[in-house]
Amino acid sequence: MTAYGTTHGALKPVAEVSCADPRFRSMVVENEKGIRSFDLADLHRRLSDSLLNATVPPDVKTSFETARNLLLYTWFVYEFQTVAELQAYGTLELALRLRRGRRADEKRLSSLSKLLDEAIAAGWFDAAEPICHARMIRYQGWYRQFFSTTSTASPLPSKEWFRRVVAAVPDQRNHIAHGNPKLYLSGAFECLEFCATLINSLFPSMDAE
Repeated sequence: MTAYGTTHGALKPVAEVSCADPRFRSMVVENEKGIRSFDLADLHRRLSDSLLNATVPPDVKTSFETARNLLLYTWFVYEFQTVAELQAYGTLELALRLRRGRRADEKRLSSLSKLLDEAIAAGWFDAAEPICHARMIRYQGWYRQFFSTTSTASPLPSKEWFRRVVAAVPDQRNHIAHGNPKLYLSGAFECLEFCATLINSLFPSMDAE
């Protein structure tokens, strides 16, 4: 019988519900003491980077905590990371709608793309730009290659880089919303951290005012 986690679409046997997904067995942590196996506590600590300001509306916080818990439970079901990312993008859209408010002449809800464009134009993400750029600087080479015609092109200015990354969010959300799996754990962490940073920029803490 095939062990759980080695094939797609398997319901976990009841006796294995609390067992770690086997795909974590190959993950390790390296520190000054050497190399050890990645464990659930490491996963939980990594999620502590995705925190929302106290000023964020309760409904947004609840939605985002659902995303964090889904990513935490990836330890048991690896595919949950796809759902966690989708939940994070949904939370960002909710935050944008609450920040913007419903307009009286609006016949239907605006798309995520339009909400993001409006947020950038209004300067609501100004605080997020340097934070996101610093967090993602280690991927600068990849973004240079992706957004430039040649790998030797000059790096994009921070503001333009940020605008293009934000503009890509709807496509990334739609990709997984239409049933496509995305099993890249590091990318899932980055997704939650990115969404948290944008949400915090929409609802700045009292200390930032």
